[in-house]
Amino acid sequence: MNGNRRTNHRRLRALAAAALATTLLLAACQTTTDDRREEEEEEPPPTTGTLAVTIAGLPTDADAAVTVTGPGSFERLLTAGAVLAELTPGGYVVSAEPINVEGTEYLATVNGSPAEVTAGGNNLASVTYATTALAAPEDGDTLIAPAVLARFRGTSGPPVWLDAPIFNAAPLDVRGLSYRNDVSNPGDTTDYVAFEIVAGEAPTANLSMELNCGVYAAEPSPIRAQVLRPDGSVLRTFNCNNGEVTVSIPNTGGTLSGYMVRVAPTISGTQFYVAYELNIDAFCSLGCTYAPYAP
Repeated sequence: MNGNRRTNHRRLRALAAAALATTLLLAACQTTTDDRREEEEEEPPPTTGTLAVTIAGLPTDADAAVTVTGPGSFERLLTAGAVLAELTPGGYVVSAEPINVEGTEYLATVNGSPAEVTAGGNNLASVTYATTALAAPEDGDTLIAPAVLARFRGTSGPPVWLDAPIFNAAPLDVRGLSYRNDVSNPGDTTDYVAFEIVAGEAPTANLSMELNCGVYAAEPSPIRAQVLRPDGSVLRTFNCNNGEVTVSIPNTGGTLSGYMVRVAPTISGTQFYVAYELNIDAFCSLGCTYAPYAP
C-alpha cells in the first residue's frame, strides 16, 4: 500500500508540474502576442518633412513671386507665406523675383536657401522684400582714398568704431578698429579701410578680423572682406558672419604699411543691400571693446 501511495504522489506532482509549465507557456505566448500587437500599433517613422516659407516687406495685398523647387521636379509658386508639407527629403531652393507695386520696385533677399529637408524635420526659409530706395549712398571712398586709415600698435590708444568715412591723412593710433557702414547694388557697392601695423619684435603680426552682416544679408554671403597686400594682391578673404579669422602678416621691419580691407560683393552685378560691421582686433589681448570715435 505504501508503495502505491508514493507512486500516486509522484504522479500528482508530475501532473501539477506539467500544468504549471503549460500555464507559464501560455502566459509567455500571451505576453509575446501582446508585445507584437503593441509593436504593430506603433506609428511608422515619418518619411517626409516640412518647409515653412515666410514672406515679408511687401505692401498689404501685394503678391510675392516666390518659387520653391526640389527633388522629383517639385515646383511650387508662392504669392504669400506658406508651410509646405509632406515634402520628399532633399534640397529645396527658394528664389524670388522683383515685384513692381504701383511704380515702386521691390527687390527680394532669401535666407535659408537651399534648405535641406529631412524626414520628420521642420525647416524654415525667409524672403524679405525691400524697395530699391533702400540703397547705400555713395561714400566716395576708393582704393586710393580709403574711408579710414588706422595704425595699430601695442601701446596705441583704445579701440574705436566709426560709422562713416573720415578720409584722415594722419592715421588713427588705436589697438583695434570697428568700421560700420552699408553697401548695396544699386548704390555704393564697395568700401575701403586702410591700416598700418607696428609689429615690434614679433616675427609675425596676427590680427583677428570678422565681418558681421545684418539687414537683408542673404545666404550665401552677398558680400565679402578681402585683405589686400601693399601690391594689391589678396592676402585673405572671409565672408559675412564667418566669425573671427586670423590674418597673419610677416614682419619685414619697421611699420608695415599699405595694407587694406576691401568690402565688396561676392559676385559682380548681383542686387543686394547689406549693413555690415568690419572688426579688426590688432592688440587687444582679451578682445576689443570698441568705443565711438571722437575726433
